[in-house]
Amino acid sequence: RAMVDQQIADPQRVCILGFDYGGYAALAGAAFTPDIYRCAVSVNGISDLRAWLNETVPQSNPGATVYSPALSKWTERIGAPNDTLIDKKSPIHSVAPIKASILIVYADSDGIIPNAQSLKMEASLRSAGKQVSLIKLADEDHLLSHTETRVQLLNALESFLHDNLQNGQP
Repeated sequence: RAMVDQQIADPQRVCILGFDYGGYAALAGAAFTPDIYRCAVSVNGISDLRAWLNETVPQSNPGATVYSPALSKWTERIGAPNDTLIDKKSPIHSVAPIKASILIVYADSDGIIPNAQSLKMEASLRSAGKQVSLIKLADEDHLLSHTETRVQLLNALESFLHDNLQNGQP
């Protein structure tokens, strides 16, 4: 908003993009501040915090602390799997306000963020009649370690941004 106010950015040509937690932030930006973004791109992002935490937090001992400092920070900032407010922070439960075109990209061999995070978000957006595209990066990991895949992603981004930001038209 500050860049728009300073006339540095065109308010009709703002897109948000992120990887991993940034993918969550991109989806959250589209869901929770729908008037700011023309488009959003989530790459290997989280869409459902409760589902992700339930899959990540050790289930064998519910009273145990989480197994990593990074995950401890997540639960401290976002909430534990049993937090009653966590769904309100999850873009998958807030698709109705989304106005932006969404591009969801996921690596099918991602060992960190389950593919279901992307697949379910795409299905939720589609069932709500939102503009969404889904790209599966075959035989790729969370870090997009293969050059060919990175080129595939960059080409898809170029096309998506062109289609959604050209002259501020949808």
